[in-house]
Amino acid sequence: MVNVYLFTDDYDRLFNFYHKTLKFKDLDCVLTFPENDNAGIWLLNSHGNPTGLSYFGYEVKTNFLSYCDSLISLGVKFEMVWSQPSGYVARFFDSDGNTIQITSECFDDTNEVDTSNWGFFNAIK
Repeated sequence: MVNVYLFTDDYDRLFNFYHKTLKFKDLDCVLTFPENDNAGIWLLNSHGNPTGLSYFGYEVKTNFLSYCDSLISLGVKFEMVWSQPSGYVARFFDSDGNTIQITSECFDDTNEVDTSNWGFFNAIK
Protein backbone atom coordinates (compact mmCIF):
# COMPACT_ATOMS: atom_id res chain seq x y z
CA MET A 1 0.00 0.00 0.00
CA VAL A 2 1.17 3.51 -0.83
CA ASN A 3 0.80 5.70 2.24
CA VAL A 4 0.34 9.46 2.57
CA TYR A 5 0.84 10.85 6.08
CA LEU A 6 -0.86 14.12 6.96
CA PHE A 7 -0.26 16.04 10.17
CA THR A 8 -3.28 17.87 11.54
CA ASP A 9 -4.32 19.95 14.54
CA ASP A 10 -7.95 18.91 14.07
CA TYR A 11 -8.31 15.20 13.33
CA ASP A 12 -12.12 15.20 13.13
CA ARG A 13 -12.27 18.11 10.66
CA LEU A 14 -9.67 16.55 8.35
CA PHE A 15 -11.19 13.07 8.68
CA ASN A 16 -14.62 14.46 7.69
CA PHE A 17 -13.11 16.27 4.70
CA TYR A 18 -11.59 13.08 3.28
CA HIS A 19 -14.30 10.65 4.34
CA LYS A 20 -17.50 12.65 3.89
CA THR A 21 -16.54 15.25 1.25
CA LEU A 22 -14.08 13.32 -0.95
CA LYS A 23 -15.66 9.90 -0.21
CA PHE A 24 -12.44 8.16 0.82
CA LYS A 25 -13.19 4.79 2.48
CA ASP A 26 -12.45 4.36 6.18
CA LEU A 27 -10.58 1.07 6.57
CA ASP A 28 -9.40 0.71 10.17
CA CYS A 29 -7.26 3.83 10.74
CA VAL A 30 -6.49 4.48 7.07
CA LEU A 31 -8.58 6.37 4.53
CA THR A 32 -8.25 4.72 1.13
CA PHE A 33 -8.40 6.65 -2.11
CA PRO A 34 -11.55 6.47 -4.22
CA GLU A 35 -11.27 3.61 -6.72
CA ASN A 36 -7.90 2.51 -5.26
CA ASP A 37 -7.60 0.47 -2.06
CA ASN A 38 -3.81 0.26 -2.56
CA ALA A 39 -3.23 3.88 -1.53
CA GLY A 40 -4.27 5.45 1.73
CA ILE A 41 -4.06 8.47 3.96
CA TRP A 42 -3.00 8.30 7.58
CA LEU A 43 -4.00 11.28 9.74
CA LEU A 44 -1.57 12.06 12.54
CA ASN A 45 -1.75 14.56 15.40
CA SER A 46 0.72 17.32 14.54
CA HIS A 47 2.20 17.71 18.06
CA GLY A 48 3.71 20.98 16.84
CA ASN A 49 4.77 19.71 13.41
CA PRO A 50 3.73 21.96 10.52
CA THR A 51 0.47 21.14 8.77
CA GLY A 52 -0.66 21.75 5.21
CA LEU A 53 2.65 20.89 3.54
CA SER A 54 1.71 17.74 1.63
CA TYR A 55 1.11 17.50 -2.12
CA PHE A 56 -0.35 14.31 -3.60
CA GLY A 57 -2.83 13.18 -6.21
CA TYR A 58 -5.24 10.54 -7.40
CA GLU A 59 -7.11 9.62 -10.55
CA VAL A 60 -10.81 9.96 -11.27
CA LYS A 61 -11.79 7.36 -13.88
CA THR A 62 -15.05 8.93 -15.17
CA ASN A 63 -17.34 11.94 -14.75
CA PHE A 64 -14.45 14.24 -13.88
CA LEU A 65 -16.27 17.55 -14.33
CA SER A 66 -19.29 16.29 -12.40
CA TYR A 67 -16.95 15.14 -9.61
CA CYS A 68 -15.31 18.58 -9.48
CA ASP A 69 -18.70 20.29 -9.59
CA SER A 70 -19.95 18.22 -6.66
CA LEU A 71 -16.85 19.16 -4.64
CA ILE A 72 -17.33 22.84 -5.47
CA SER A 73 -20.94 22.62 -4.26
CA LEU A 74 -19.58 21.24 -0.95
CA GLY A 75 -17.25 24.24 -0.55
CA VAL A 76 -13.97 22.75 -1.81
CA LYS A 77 -11.66 25.55 -3.00
CA PHE A 78 -10.08 24.80 -6.37
CA GLU A 79 -6.92 26.49 -7.58
CA MET A 80 -7.36 25.33 -11.16
CA VAL A 81 -9.10 22.88 -13.49
CA TRP A 82 -7.58 22.27 -16.92
CA SER A 83 -8.81 20.45 -19.96
CA GLN A 84 -5.85 19.42 -22.08
CA PRO A 85 -5.34 17.00 -25.00
CA SER A 86 -4.46 14.15 -22.62
CA GLY A 87 -7.42 14.64 -20.28
CA TYR A 88 -8.21 16.71 -17.22
CA VAL A 89 -6.14 17.91 -14.31
CA ALA A 90 -7.32 19.88 -11.27
CA ARG A 91 -5.76 21.13 -8.07
CA PHE A 92 -7.51 21.99 -4.81
CA PHE A 93 -6.81 22.12 -1.08
CA ASP A 94 -7.98 20.15 1.92
CA SER A 95 -9.17 21.79 5.14
CA ASP A 96 -5.57 21.98 6.45
CA GLY A 97 -4.13 23.47 3.25
CA ASN A 98 -2.56 20.31 1.78
CA THR A 99 -2.56 20.37 -2.02
CA ILE A 100 -4.43 17.62 -3.88
CA GLN A 101 -4.17 17.08 -7.63
CA ILE A 102 -6.67 14.93 -9.47
CA THR A 103 -6.40 13.72 -13.05
CA SER A 104 -8.54 11.89 -15.57
CA GLU A 105 -7.83 10.57 -19.05
CA CYS A 106 -11.56 10.32 -19.79
CA PHE A 107 -13.32 13.39 -21.22
CA ASP A 108 -16.82 14.18 -19.98
CA ASP A 109 -19.71 15.56 -21.93
CA THR A 110 -19.19 19.19 -20.93
CA ASN A 111 -22.87 19.99 -21.60
CA GLU A 112 -23.74 18.44 -18.23
CA VAL A 113 -21.54 20.83 -16.22
CA ASP A 114 -21.34 24.56 -16.86
CA THR A 115 -17.67 25.49 -16.38
CA SER A 116 -18.20 29.07 -17.59
CA ASN A 117 -18.68 30.24 -13.99
CA TRP A 118 -15.41 28.65 -12.89
CA GLY A 119 -12.82 31.41 -12.96
CA PHE A 120 -10.15 28.75 -12.53
CA PHE A 121 -11.07 26.63 -15.61
CA ASN A 122 -8.79 26.63 -18.67
CA ALA A 123 -8.97 24.60 -21.87
CA ILE A 124 -5.57 23.90 -23.41
CA LYS A 125 -5.71 22.67 -26.99
